Amino acid sequence: RLLQPSKDFLGPTVDAFLKEVRDAYDFVIFDSCPVLAADDTTTLAPKLDATLFVVRLGFSERPNTRNAMAQLYDRQVNLLGCALNCVDQKVDGYHYYSYTEYYSGATKA
Repeated sequence: RLLQPSKDFLGPTVDAFLKEVRDAYDFVIFDSCPVLAADDTTTLAPKLDATLFVVRLGFSERPNTRNAMAQLYDRQVNLLGCALNCVDQKVDGYHYYSYTEYYSGATKA
């Protein structure tokens, strides 16, 4: 039989699998293909408890990112947030401040 991932994600086999792993584990993480690459992600994501959207700096274009997020919202996906990866921490402006360093520096006159 020819596999049709998007159709299979809507079927009872995936629902049974998701129930089985929810009962057996506290956390289950799925890594999927990019939203705009195939319909698989937007078909599976609504069946999951939450989704984290990952954007690759310097690769993901703003219009495509907006379109991908709109598709997830249209499918009523519980989108927790967005993670930005491939950030070069050597580039000025991309570094972390500790809470106390950031706020204590802001209050100095």
